[in-house]
Amino acid sequence: MSGSIHFVNGEISGIGSSLFCRSLIEYLKKSTDLDLTIIDLEPICVIGKTYASQYYSQTSEALISEKSIFDDDLELEIPTIKLSSGAVGIEQGDLIYELAYQGKTVIVNLPSRSYESVHNWLQLADIVELSKQTKVQIWQWFTTNGSADSMDILSKLYQIYAHSFNYVIIKNEGDYPRIQNSWFSWKNNIELQAYIETFPTYQLMMPSLSLPDYRWDILSQNCLSFTTAKSHGHSAVTILEKQKIHTWLNTMFNQLSSIPFNQFDDLSEFSAFDDDDLFSDDTDDDFDENELSFLF
Repeated sequence: MSGSIHFVNGEISGIGSSLFCRSLIEYLKKSTDLDLTIIDLEPICVIGKTYASQYYSQTSEALISEKSIFDDDLELEIPTIKLSSGAVGIEQGDLIYELAYQGKTVIVNLPSRSYESVHNWLQLADIVELSKQTKVQIWQWFTTNGSADSMDILSKLYQIYAHSFNYVIIKNEGDYPRIQNSWFSWKNNIELQAYIETFPTYQLMMPSLSLPDYRWDILSQNCLSFTTAKSHGHSAVTILEKQKIHTWLNTMFNQLSSIPFNQFDDLSEFSAFDDDDLFSDDTDDDFDENELSFLF
């Protein structure tokens, strides 16, 4: 059975796509039996070092040196996958598709301004058409703040790829105060709303997760997942910060549980989701630090 490729991005720097990527990976690890492969194309690879340390804790040269000509473990070559500004788009990008073709769920964390590189790679060997033949699903997880630039980029994705992708839009609620009337503009963008209704699209709301900047630095430098950081006895975060992370993850997990990761084979049967139906408040309000390590 073929797997899937999940591009996680937002194109705009600081929009929250890496934050969302954490929730996606942690949800899939906890709640599904999908065979995950994490590929991080960010320059410093925080997501890769946190969730796929077996590939990102060593240099690519060290990993390749472990591989023999008889070794078919393509994952050893994951650190060699890089974005390129040239026509190739993604160096060693063929590994992404091959891993998905082998049945893996490949999560690709993308940096800002990576649209052109990904597009070049997809076009180089007509990967979109190949995905239809080999039944490799391609998902676009797009984080947005509702700004005009963000809406323009998303509209362009719809125009180019149409029914070829499964789209999930993550509306960053935490970024809303900085964008005046952002969701009003979003709802009144007739062209974009038509695309959302026409093509296979799900919408999620991502709430704010307020932690001090130095705390984010601690999480990144120590390669801590949210599940680990909020666990009982871990000293990297305070008790209140553990509660914030717990509540945020719970909210994201509730929404992600509505996404049919394994049941989206025939796009012709698609019916659009309304994000208002997804965003229900099922958060467990009872908090006991002694139980944190067992919650997820």
